[in-house]
Amino acid sequence: MFVLAYLHRAQAIVEAYQLQQPLALFLKTYFRNYKQLGSRDRKWISELVYAFYRLGPHQDQAVRDSLLHGAYLSGRFPAIFFEKLNYPLPLSESIADRINELEAIGVVPVLPDVPLTSGISREAYVNYLFAPKKVFLRLRHEKVIKHLDQAGVVYQRENKQCISFPQAVKLESLKIEPALYVVQDLGSQLAGSFLHPRQGENWWDCCAASGGKSLLLLDKKVPIRLTASDIRESMKFQYIQRLEKYGYYRTPFHCIDLTQSLPDEWLFRFDQILCDVPCTGSGTWSHAPEQAYFFSTVELESYTTRQSQILETAWKALKPGGVLHYMTCSVFFAENEGVIQLFLNQHPEAKQMTSEHFFGIQGSDGIYLCQLWKQPEQGESHALK
Repeated sequence: MFVLAYLHRAQAIVEAYQLQQPLALFLKTYFRNYKQLGSRDRKWISELVYAFYRLGPHQDQAVRDSLLHGAYLSGRFPAIFFEKLNYPLPLSESIADRINELEAIGVVPVLPDVPLTSGISREAYVNYLFAPKKVFLRLRHEKVIKHLDQAGVVYQRENKQCISFPQAVKLESLKIEPALYVVQDLGSQLAGSFLHPRQGENWWDCCAASGGKSLLLLDKKVPIRLTASDIRESMKFQYIQRLEKYGYYRTPFHCIDLTQSLPDEWLFRFDQILCDVPCTGSGTWSHAPEQAYFFSTVELESYTTRQSQILETAWKALKPGGVLHYMTCSVFFAENEGVIQLFLNQHPEAKQMTSEHFFGIQGSDGIYLCQLWKQPEQGESHALK
């Protein structure tokens, strides 16, 4: 019976996995060693494993039961799957109804026991974890639409520059010129609409990683001077290669540890700063639910300490009258409003302009954005407010 075989295989994977590496990579390696499993087998086994971690840790419950409850809550399995296993709960189209059915038998989805950022409820976060995922494209040219229409791909227009479609669509098979689009979550795109570069400004992407936010900024086609940095030397090649793919060359990239002091020549150097700090990534955990399952508050404390240090250092590089854009992909209050409030308490010259959380919009991940304006001293001129 395929159902039992899938369940046994998923249980073996869960019992072997201890966060040695990202779950997606672990599964890829695992399936490479079991070539007898076809694509359909791999799909359903993976769905079971991901559902297990989305449900959260239930120490008093057998792995098999958690796999089944997670699969039930996901709503992605056909009725026959549960019929074969004599699963006792009725199927429902509504995730709220499925949660209620589980809670009636004492099974409650377990989330990290920390406050969520303002405006995000526990129910909304559980919904996000289990909702079907989509791929979002930021369009750089309308030719992409023509390619998709010719290929018969069903997509949804989210706004003028963004479309989405199910994860099952293989972009590579469509043979669309890569420079015509950027794979970028809708939340990041919406946060990018709050970036307003002015011609000739000096910008710094201080935690640039592979350059997603830099690219979003440069695609506004406003002539600026952009500097990028990251603590990881490995990011330099990825960043340069990615920007060159989209026609942007000669962007200076530096390897800098922002928990340390800045060189004197970097002080008061930039008009605007992108500060997309390292975080728990809890706003993206629908793709990596294993991170939620193994999460600890000690990890959160480590992140908030580092975020405050980075914000403090980056602030010193901002000119009076300039704007720092603090960003995370977290849904935790401590990493968002908590870090900002502590910073504002310590810096009377800092003024909060905007605080937004783009979460779960059309199925997108979570992005927090807070814009901080450095008020000039009395008598100094300033251009940004």
